[in-house]
Amino acid sequence: MRKTITIRRGVIKAIIFGLLFGLILVFIVEHFGNFSYIANTANTNTNGKISLVDYLPPKTPLESIYFDTPFGNRLKFSGEDFTIGDMHYRRSEFKPYSNRVKYYFKATFQDFKYVFIIGIIVAVLIHIVNNYKLKLN
Repeated sequence: MRKTITIRRGVIKAIIFGLLFGLILVFIVEHFGNFSYIANTANTNTNGKISLVDYLPPKTPLESIYFDTPFGNRLKFSGEDFTIGDMHYRRSEFKPYSNRVKYYFKATFQDFKYVFIIGIIVAVLIHIVNNYKLKLN
């Protein structure tokens, strides 16, 4: 007595579409995260005196870069040869998009559980729409 379990192709397509939709949606939402940084100020000390106001030139290298995702995670990266001049002073974002996109990808994979959650919700909605009809009286 063997029982056969059949899975329709529509279910597999809905799951794949849901996961792709979730991945794209989370990647787009990651663009609303915030960058912050810590500059390497070891060379700005003046003769052992404490300076309460210090001007950092744009060529000052970054020690660490932080990215706060909209989902509440904080990712820390090394300075990677970036300088303060590479950062915008408004909202502390990198000037060219090509500098930021790799951080968005890393943040998307850090928040991958949201990709699964959104993917499953979309797959269930597609399955319900394809298999059930709703009538309003």
